[in-house]
Amino acid sequence: MKFKLLLSLTLLLTSTFTASAAHATTIDVNNPGYSNTTTANNTFLTDEDTTRLSNFGFTDEEIANFTPEQYATFNEKVGKDTTGVLVDTETSYYKITDHQVIEVPESEAVQSIQRSLLEKQSKGINALSDPTSETSWMKMTISSTKMSNGKYNLKNSFRWLMYPTYRLTDVAGISFNPNLTYIQDSAYGNYAAASTGVNPKVDNYPLSAQHKKVAGLGFNVDLKTYTSTGGTVTNHSGYVAFQVEKNNTGAISTNAYGHYAHLYNTISFGVDLRSGALSITGATGVDNMEDNGISWRF
Repeated sequence: MKFKLLLSLTLLLTSTFTASAAHATTIDVNNPGYSNTTTANNTFLTDEDTTRLSNFGFTDEEIANFTPEQYATFNEKVGKDTTGVLVDTETSYYKITDHQVIEVPESEAVQSIQRSLLEKQSKGINALSDPTSETSWMKMTISSTKMSNGKYNLKNSFRWLMYPTYRLTDVAGISFNPNLTYIQDSAYGNYAAASTGVNPKVDNYPLSAQHKKVAGLGFNVDLKTYTSTGGTVTNHSGYVAFQVEKNNTGAISTNAYGHYAHLYNTISFGVDLRSGALSITGATGVDNMEDNGISWRF
């Protein structure tokens, strides 16, 4: 069962980072460890550019941290003059405890994260980079945009809301209905590793589709422990995307699915994709987020 967004994504939590000194900060529960890292990277974007990206499923946070390189890649893949209309989107929240993954409503995720942040910060612990945390949280959003050329742009965004237990190579992906066909060389993506503090930093890493199947694409995501300036990464987020087109004139509707697999204790692995499912082979340990789906009419 999928849960629609129940609370505003701008819900803020004000708390202290240390028990000995009242150092107030504002944390976006849906975006912890990232709000203070937002820089003016996107001053090159016009209001029209921002609206265009939003119509392709990009969030305010993603747009705020867009780089010229990311926008150049986006234009290369979708077409510089191509516009779009967002036709469907779905967000899911996941709780991961002792390798047990449970999809939960947004309200439960937000309340639980609030409590954890407050408890840890009252003890002077940064919950966003605490390796002793027993529970991790993440969210995933799948979206579809109908482009002005008649094709569809599928996008899957992921964001770790609280500390991923292991920082190896994860896999993010999208699969789709057999009445859709992947447009060759249309895949693109980005992984952002962010740190907060006196000198906040966001490192961006382009993502490519290493795993291409008839029913979908998978992208390796190499989670970082430190940023390029040496700060501890407190936020892992990113997106993967590509275009598809209708291949069945008789079809009146279709669907697509977002996937994310968190790997641990593994060196090499294989990836298989079919409509509605992503599976990892050869890995000794995988935390699979429940597949997140959308559907729409042509």
